[in-house]
Amino acid sequence: MKKITLFLFLTFFCFNSHAQFPEGFEGFFPPPGWVTYGDPWEGTTIANTGNDAAYSEYGTTGVLVTPQFTPNATEGTMLSFYQRQSYGFEYYSTYKIYVSTTAQEPLSEFELIDTQTESDFNNIYSIREVDLSAYEGIPIYVAFVHDNDDGDDWFIDDVSLTIPPSAAPVCATNFEDTASTECGNEDFAISWDAVADANGYLLTLGTTPGGIDIADALDIGALTSITIPNVVADQSYYYTVTPYNSAGNAEGCVEQSVTTVPTICTPCDRATALTPGTQQSGDTSTFGDTFDDSQCLGYYDGGDDAVYSYVATEDGETMTVTVDFTDTWGGVAMSLGCPSGDSTAYTCVGSVTGSGSGVKSFTSDALIAGETYYIHISTNPSPQSTAYTLDTEVIAAPACLTPLALEASSVTTDSAVISWTSEDSSFN
Repeated sequence: MKKITLFLFLTFFCFNSHAQFPEGFEGFFPPPGWVTYGDPWEGTTIANTGNDAAYSEYGTTGVLVTPQFTPNATEGTMLSFYQRQSYGFEYYSTYKIYVSTTAQEPLSEFELIDTQTESDFNNIYSIREVDLSAYEGIPIYVAFVHDNDDGDDWFIDDVSLTIPPSAAPVCATNFEDTASTECGNEDFAISWDAVADANGYLLTLGTTPGGIDIADALDIGALTSITIPNVVADQSYYYTVTPYNSAGNAEGCVEQSVTTVPTICTPCDRATALTPGTQQSGDTSTFGDTFDDSQCLGYYDGGDDAVYSYVATEDGETMTVTVDFTDTWGGVAMSLGCPSGDSTAYTCVGSVTGSGSGVKSFTSDALIAGETYYIHISTNPSPQSTAYTLDTEVIAAPACLTPLALEASSVTTDSAVISWTSEDSSFN
């Protein structure tokens, strides 16, 4: 479907009372004094802080207008807000800020003062500041205009007037990491203390000193921790965190490093051993997204993964596995061998998936005594995780039956037909 070019007159920030800033779009939308028209703007729960934010979807044309306000030296001459997009691909949207000294509409009354493209920010909330000092002492309206043709979304939150900082922030301190001392291939997080007067942080990350092969001055917004994905064992990672604000970037920030241990672990190395008949409960978010088990769970293995282990005690026994899913689009499977993504390394012995929440259950194939089996619980990945309860019951292998009226017929040098009777049934 061809989508129209949209001029999302995002935010006409127009205030004339001190209480109108900051605006976090909490609760009723639009906020008192704000007006939306055309394809109306909406509230969203994808927020920078609090529970709500303002949102304009791609492929629409809408206008969000605020009351009038007057930039001044006391309250601020810098318009500040947090913004993000939805996607990581280039859809050629432009994001424009206009100012009017006359009215909330039409757009022809406004003057363009700032333009961004999709490459200027990403799908993590980060701050944007626009200098309004040219309008100090003048009542104005500010319009955020989202111009795209089948482009990306635009979220805004925490709109305020601020006084421009007099200097760039200092460098961050107290760096910590969660790198495992047991498994070198487990993702880990790095963190640091928040820096006063910093609007956000730029992350440079690589596998050599000064390297940028993973991230090159990536704007991570106001986050003070971030997870390093796809970690490799016995590898050093070098990173620099540079705080910034409208006065500039911190200077001379020292590069940090983390080195992973050589040991390679599979997700099953930390499986929870279960006792059949003892109920387990938890949330898959506790375990993280560690598997790619498309062989057993198909599309129901994109989310976080809980894994349990069981060592069979008798040849021929089976296990009934029952999971009560709190959320939708869940699945549970049982395999001989760790379901690590290599389809030749494990065998499915039972599974069940479904789009609804609630109980899902299956009975496994016959198990082999002494072998380790893994029970794997995951989701679509939408939702990414789910709470659950897990119940298991082992069903003993059937006892051997003593044959009755055992006979051999049609005997030759290399074959014979054996027949017997058992509980009124004859077998050949």
